[in-house]
Amino acid sequence: MEDGVGEDLSYFWRGWFLRTDVVDQAVDSVRTSKDSSGTTYTALYLSSPGRVPMPLEVRLTFADGSIENTRLPVEAWFEGNHFTYVADIPKELIKVEIDPDKNFPDVRRQNNTWTKPEAASARP
Repeated sequence: MEDGVGEDLSYFWRGWFLRTDVVDQAVDSVRTSKDSSGTTYTALYLSSPGRVPMPLEVRLTFADGSIENTRLPVEAWFEGNHFTYVADIPKELIKVEIDPDKNFPDVRRQNNTWTKPEAASARP
């Protein structure tokens, strides 16, 4: 199988067949900052406490109601169980959700979502 896809799949075999780890991805926090040119950067602090590396499907929801889906490769976890995704996001971000379509067998979905505190309190 590795020859067919042209990559080392030891992370897959180790996580699914050789250990008892589980899929559990989480949004730890979100921070927005501006650089000296005024460009707004958003850092998504993500983790994989379950230790089975899987790609990240991330849905960003903005204050204007628009949505952006991003897929980050499994290689994000190759350096450890924490990953920071930094992007130039010019709109106000109000929600970040991992695996919104529930494609992966995540064991703890309650840690898959971050909602901006002001946005959460504004809901009825």
